[in-house]
Amino acid sequence: MDSFSIVRFMLIQIQHRGQEGAGIAWYTSQGIKLIKNFGLVTQAIPDLNVRTSVAIGHVRYSTTGTYMKNVEELHPMYIKDGDLEIALAFNGTITNYKEIRKELSNRYMFNTDTDTEVILKLIHSELKRGRDVLESVRRSLLKLSGSYSIVLMINDRLVIARDPLGFKPLSYAEVDSSVLVASESSAISTLTGIEPREVEPGEMIMMYRGEVERHSLGVDIGKRAFCAFEYVYFSRPDTVFNGVTVYEARKRMGSYLADLEDQDIDMVVPIPETGRIASYGYAQKIGRPIEDALVKVRYMGRSFIMPRELRSLIAKFGVVRSIIKNRKIALVDDSLVRGTTMRNIVKTLKNIGAERVHVRIASPPIRYPCFMGIDFPTREELIAYGKTIMEVCKHICADSLKYICTRMLERAIGKRDDELCMACFTGLYPIQMDILEKEKEFLRR
Repeated sequence: MDSFSIVRFMLIQIQHRGQEGAGIAWYTSQGIKLIKNFGLVTQAIPDLNVRTSVAIGHVRYSTTGTYMKNVEELHPMYIKDGDLEIALAFNGTITNYKEIRKELSNRYMFNTDTDTEVILKLIHSELKRGRDVLESVRRSLLKLSGSYSIVLMINDRLVIARDPLGFKPLSYAEVDSSVLVASESSAISTLTGIEPREVEPGEMIMMYRGEVERHSLGVDIGKRAFCAFEYVYFSRPDTVFNGVTVYEARKRMGSYLADLEDQDIDMVVPIPETGRIASYGYAQKIGRPIEDALVKVRYMGRSFIMPRELRSLIAKFGVVRSIIKNRKIALVDDSLVRGTTMRNIVKTLKNIGAERVHVRIASPPIRYPCFMGIDFPTREELIAYGKTIMEVCKHICADSLKYICTRMLERAIGKRDDELCMACFTGLYPIQMDILEKEKEFLRR
């Protein structure tokens, strides 16, 4: 497989991280070529027969800009200036991109309202000052506040970097004479059968014509902020993030949830797909069988990362009615964000004839918005914001509702609270910001 085909394969492996569009940029003797379109990887990117030694790709899940309205917002983003060509893809959210964009606006026109384009043109501006690649990228990244895992192609030179707090995953592996990079380790291990190395927080790696150089951004914040929601929901179960296998963390979350059980349960029903692993730990601990009573049409995608106008259409489940009637059910999910889907499921199960429906959530209540790359940016859309657990329980029509606490989540992940970003649960953000202003920015999108 050449670099283009490898990147396309690995994008399919991380399709769960973004469903709006996909793109690949690759290097040729005539310069960087680019293809990107809306849709899933297999729809957006044809399996082209191209020969290239360097390629980067991306699947989009928008947290800035618009939803499927401007193809220019898709990654990789690209800029050409004479012999200088840059292509950029990244995962995360830059909280100060508006301020940086304002500083650059007297020198650049912007085609999108995204943080990605700001990063691209910031790096270009540093390169145009005559600095070398390493120093230009380092200076640019040090101006950014927020979360980022970045892959950058400057002509045929490749640079990857992870923010100093380490919010988002980023892995790479040296295989024979090649270097593979991915947002999740599972994309690399599926292809190669080997477990890749994780890029360290604040680490920058440059690859050029077979040489691999590791550098530091040169800043030590003295703490970490690994995204706890990656473990709860976002990452693939076979991914390793900060040395922790996501599958094992989720199963422990379910086991801790079982420690809270005080109801008579007949059977455990997981919410497909991400509630299933937590349900294994929960069911084993309470000694009750698991039944896949809810059936999801898998090719419909992940409803969580869909825009709100599509979620009600996507988040539909079939029900195996014969095993529901007259049973006391523990309905297990990884998280409870907006509550709309859960309310519909609970009501459906009761209408079918379930005797009791007890909702069990393998994470703490999500009460605060995320500004680091997960799309729940306003408090008003979160079902737990401003409500007690009893009030949430009543709203979703359940007979009882239980969550694990933040301490249980820490133990399940195996990291201390000063190593995790749990702002969506606690309201304690690792980066100082004006929450009200960030919410207004989202509502203006």
